[in-house]
Amino acid sequence: MFPNFLITIATFQTPTGTPNPGDGNLLDVSDPFELIVYILIPIALLLFYFLYWRRKGKR
Repeated sequence: MFPNFLITIATFQTPTGTPNPGDGNLLDVSDPFELIVYILIPIALLLFYFLYWRRKGKR
């Protein structure tokens, strides 16, 4: 039973220097790169897709 406990504990350990999901920060909208990549580009892609879809449907 003790070896199973050690294996379980060993699988839950995160090596140092690896990103941890709990270490993530929220989106920083004051950074222009994050604003463009995470907000403006997805909105532009959606707009272009819907415009393309509407033009394709009229043909």
